Amino acid sequence: MKFYVLAFFTLMGFEIFAQSGAVIGVGASLGYTDNPVVMADAGALSGWHISVTARLGPNFWYLKPGLELHKMNLLSSSVFNPFAESNPATYIVKAPVQIGARVFKIGNLLFRASAGIGSNFIWSIEKNSLNLNHNTMRDLHFGALGGLGIDLGKFAIDFNFEKGFSELYKDTGYKVDYITVTAGLFF
Repeated sequence: MKFYVLAFFTLMGFEIFAQSGAVIGVGASLGYTDNPVVMADAGALSGWHISVTARLGPNFWYLKPGLELHKMNLLSSSVFNPFAESNPATYIVKAPVQIGARVFKIGNLLFRASAGIGSNFIWSIEKNSLNLNHNTMRDLHFGALGGLGIDLGKFAIDFNFEKGFSELYKDTGYKVDYITVTAGLFF
């Protein structure tokens, strides 16, 4: 199937070549879990992040390692408010690794797709009344990543979904799924 997609775009004359580089970005983070302790208000866990991501590979396929710092509210809200002062938060260092494909390029517009693994380390948990701390949350949790991206010249936008496959809240079985949107500059 991959061969047919590649052959189609090659025959159509689209250029799929793009150089390696790095993206420095900022964005919005959302989290969802079945844990009723943190999902009391429904909605989602909201937050923000900063990131540095590399794209290594000169042709169709590329490796996309990254390092991200996320600040996620511990309690859900029906309104996206990543800067809520009244809601305690956790700081998570994420180290995603993805394999990507440069799907097609038209002029300065490049479409990308990627998949991989996300490893997440809880760096800090603010004091809270939910009894959430390093004794009740796993410092390390993992997820499967899938993403889409668009480059317009040096400007890059990435959409990622991470499906949690390891427990976050100790001895509960509750995992967390993340959705992130990142805007950045490609160097």
